[in-house]
Formats: sequence, C-alpha cells, structure tokens
Amino acid sequence: MLKTSSGLMDAKSPYEEIQIRFGERVNGGLSLHLQSSSQELDGMFRTALKKEEIERALASVDRFSNNWVQRSAQRETVDPVREIGTQLFSALFEGGIGEIYRTASNQALSAGTGLRLRLIMRDAAVARLPWEFLYDPLRRDFVALSVETSIVRQWQEPQLRPFRSTEGPPNDRVRILMVEGRLEQPMPGIAKEIAALRNMAESNFVELKVIEDASWAQFRLALEKGEYEVVIFSGSASVAPLRDIPDAQALFFRRPKTRDWDGIGRDELVKAISRQSGLRLIYLSACNTDWLAGELAKVVPAAIGMRGNVADNACVAFTTRLLRAALDGLWLDAAVAHGRRAIDLDEPGNRGWGIPVFYLGVPGGLRLREPLLSEEVASGNPQVVETEDAVIIGGVRLPRRKAATPNQRRVDELQTLLAVHQQNLDDLQKQIANFAGSAPPEFLRVQLQEEESKVGDLQNQIETLP
Repeated sequence: MLKTSSGLMDAKSPYEEIQIRFGERVNGGLSLHLQSSSQELDGMFRTALKKEEIERALASVDRFSNNWVQRSAQRETVDPVREIGTQLFSALFEGGIGEIYRTASNQALSAGTGLRLRLIMRDAAVARLPWEFLYDPLRRDFVALSVETSIVRQWQEPQLRPFRSTEGPPNDRVRILMVEGRLEQPMPGIAKEIAALRNMAESNFVELKVIEDASWAQFRLALEKGEYEVVIFSGSASVAPLRDIPDAQALFFRRPKTRDWDGIGRDELVKAISRQSGLRLIYLSACNTDWLAGELAKVVPAAIGMRGNVADNACVAFTTRLLRAALDGLWLDAAVAHGRRAIDLDEPGNRGWGIPVFYLGVPGGLRLREPLLSEEVASGNPQVVETEDAVIIGGVRLPRRKAATPNQRRVDELQTLLAVHQQNLDDLQKQIANFAGSAPPEFLRVQLQEEESKVGDLQNQIETLP
C-alpha cells in the first residue's frame, strides 16, 4: 500500500486526467483553463441556462422513474434533463477545449484506461450547475454513465488542514460510522441501508458502528472515541436559508428526552469532523445535502451529497453498490460510477443516478483499501490498436463491418466501442469462471452485468443506423 505524507493512498490511478478550472467572470461568461498531461488551453464558458430552468429539469427526474427506454435511445418526448445536459456539454467543450477532450477521451479508450474530468470551482454559482447530467450528443450518452469517463468536483482553494499519516490496522479493515436521523417515524430506506452495511460488516473488511435515532451529543461522542475512515449520515436534512448563504443546508439530530430536533449547520459539523484526522470520505445520503457536502469537502478528501430529493429505492441502490465497490478496493471514482449505474440498471430511464454529487480533493485519486485482486485483473482493460479495416484488442483481430450508409464515421466509432466492450465482457466471464466453487467479488458480477448491457445497447445502435 502506497501512502503520501497525508496518509492517503497514491498508487497510480487508472485514469488520465483533464482538469478544467473556472476562473474570473469576463464579458458575460467565465474564463476557463484546461490542463491535461500534455496540453494547456484557455477558453470561455457561457451558458444561457437559468436557475429556474435547472430546477424544473431536476424536478422532472421522478417523471422518468417508470420510463423503461434506454438512455441512449431516440426520444420523441421532451427530456429536460438531457436538454440541460446537452447545453452544458456544448458550452463547456466549445472550440479547442472540446477537441482536446474528444482526443483525450478517444486515446483513453484506445489505451484501455479511463478519463477523469475534474471540474475545479471557485464559487457557488458554478457548483449549482448539474454537471452530473453532462450529455455527449455525439456518443448519445450521459458522460457520468460512460464506462470510460469519471466526473469529479473540486474546490479551487486548497483543503483547510493537513491529514495525519496513519497506517491502517493489521487486518486492513475500513472503519465506518453510520448515523441515522429521522423526523417522525422509521424510514424503510434507511433501514435497508443499515442492513446492507451490517451485512458487509460480517466480512473482515469493515468495522462498523451505527447510531440509530442519533442525537448531536451521541454523534460527537462517537467521533471522540473512535477513528473512522468513513462517516455516513443517513436521514433528514433541511435547506435553511441564511442572510448571506441562500442555499445553506443543515442536518437534523434528535434532542435528548424530547420530540424536538436540533438543526446542525456547516460550522458545527466542520468543527466536529475536523478532529477525525484519518477520515477519507463523508457521505450524506439524505435529500438536499449537496451544498453541505461541498462545504465539508473543504476539510475531508472526498464527500458525497444529494442534489435535491432522491427516491428511496435509488438511494439504497446507490449506497449499497458504492460501498461494496469501495470496500472491494476500487477507486472512489469507479465506486461512485458503480453506484450511479446501479440505479440505471435497476430502473433504466430513471435519472436519479445524477442526483449524487461527488467532490474529490485528492490529486491522482483515492480508494479506501487495497483491492482484492491485482490492478491488472481488477481493471480488465485490454490494449486496443486500430487499423483501417479492423480493431485489434488484446491481440485478437476483429474486422470492421463495412457500412453502406453515409454514417461511416459513426459506424466505425460504434464498432470500436463494441469491440472493446465485447473483449471486456469476455475477460470478465473468464475471471468469474476462475472462482469455481466460490462466489466471485460483487464488483466483478456488477461489471459483467454492465458490460452485457453496454454490448447490447451498442449492437442496437449499429443495427438501427440508417
């Protein structure tokens, strides 16, 4: 296990990274600075999206929860989420910045690696934009659901405190504190989240403490007595406008011996959590916690919150898959992507996967523990070489299908994607076959399901092209 002086893992992440830094307001827009491993470029970001338009689109998320149309299929009805995602994508990747992004994305695909898109923000107006819904019109897919690309947020200012170097316990367990809060009555979704965590804790990988119907004093006492890598708050949250912070949010804790609640805001939470020098991730699974997660991301390496309201079943699916992937040793980028895809796979067309927001302040990426399998086996990313008439993947030559339509370029691109995902699918099937007599890791089963879905989707796109 590799550690930096801050105690955070810095083994090489499987992602190539593009950083887009939002700067000063200039001529009705925001200055941009793109930096990749090989290029830098300045640009501008301008969008006509209004706050009301974004709120209407986000409010429509539930409207698609029973729509079983695949996300990349053509739709005759208006899809406000995809519309704002397309506008954001076009505004962000205009001109040369778009060319660099497209080239880096294709190169990452060809090299069998992923691409991390890190959006570095300096003000709340940029943070309020729904970047998780970026929609690529060329690939006809949401970027956050792509198997090739990860989207993370980061604040421009450095984190407010250093992190003490701490070695994990000999059994390499991840210590998790889960705090449950509820307003009036037990909530089935929270009970399912707690049950899933307790099932994970039966393994040797988790040391779990759960505080149900928690008070603020109980929460602080637990933090004082234990050192935790992960803190999860599952329960009630509130938007509490302040004079200078209209989007401020608070968490509710039970007031002892009464039926009342205490609303705990940013400053008190930051003060309590800052005492956890080994904390890597704070996850707020309650509705309306995105602003609060962003504030806590200034004092912890990674934070996840919910933008607006999240459906109960979507939240349980996200939480379960996120934590299983992270505990299997996947990078948090990938674990968050697994959580998003869990919602999409369980209920295709449901846009609840875009509700979680993910802040990552650690250069190079972060994971909670070492992987169960080697990086090579866990990644399953083959080498890809393209020729005029074939795609060679892992040494296997796959001839291109000759397109008798004007859409040659699109067909070629889809065939390349299909070849990569088909090879990934074959590799995953071989890996799972090696676990004969025992259950394979959860993340391998999830990856298999995702690759099967992606292969079928790409085959349908090729067949339906005119």
